[in-house]
Amino acid sequence: MSERDFDVIVIGGGGAGLAAANLAADNGASVLLVEAAPKMGGSTALSTGVFWASNTSVQRSLGIVDNADDQFLYYMNVNQHKLEPSVVHRLCHESGPALEWLLSHGVTFPASGLYVSGVDGIPRGHRCGGLGQEIADCLEGALTGKPVEKAVATRVRKLVSGPGGIEGIEVDGAIVRAGAVVIASGGFGNNTRLLADYYPDAVKEGELNWYIGAKTNVGDGLEMALDVGADISPVNRGLILLTPGFAKEVEAHLPGWVVHVNRQGRRFVKE
Repeated sequence: MSERDFDVIVIGGGGAGLAAANLAADNGASVLLVEAAPKMGGSTALSTGVFWASNTSVQRSLGIVDNADDQFLYYMNVNQHKLEPSVVHRLCHESGPALEWLLSHGVTFPASGLYVSGVDGIPRGHRCGGLGQEIADCLEGALTGKPVEKAVATRVRKLVSGPGGIEGIEVDGAIVRAGAVVIASGGFGNNTRLLADYYPDAVKEGELNWYIGAKTNVGDGLEMALDVGADISPVNRGLILLTPGFAKEVEAHLPGWVVHVNRQGRRFVKE
């Protein structure tokens, strides 16, 4: 294998990429963190900073008893089991430790911000005191003094493979080599072509379908991985929501069997 420029390269400087860079550096690795936007943060910095987790110190401070198995069952049920169970299982069982890790890096999740973020009555929505921007700022600030180089306004074009597997990235016509590459470049919601290929049910919604997240999330990380033989989950994995709670007017087209009732069980609207 050719000489390495870094031990680890992380593609994407949102919440996931910033976390990966911190963890790699904490374990003694030299890191290159590459972000396509002019600054770090990604969709995390644009979000309301709600971290969905179970069995956390914040819950326990309020006397709330919760566990990851119940969280997993709820998540799969509410998404009609249209997700990869192994991925959701890991998400739920590591959500609590991940939140504690964020707390240890200065991110605040006040107990007053904990709320029921689903329909099962269990408060799992941990709202960050400074919203998503605070999460991004704390994680980027935690990189100070660590062996991490950051490159912004830089889009990775392809992965470089060799006899030992993935050996680096190609960016701006140059090859940068590393012992490991982490893809944390977000989803593909801002790429209509990939949506048509991998989430055709969403495309069928026409104008009712819109993307919320960083404009730089165009799925190039997915395509880079496919180019070197990676596997992907089946198409249409996910649940189409009428609205995720953002302020945007939309005409909702509900299925004919839906009936809305109030707490007394009485209809209050012509569905």
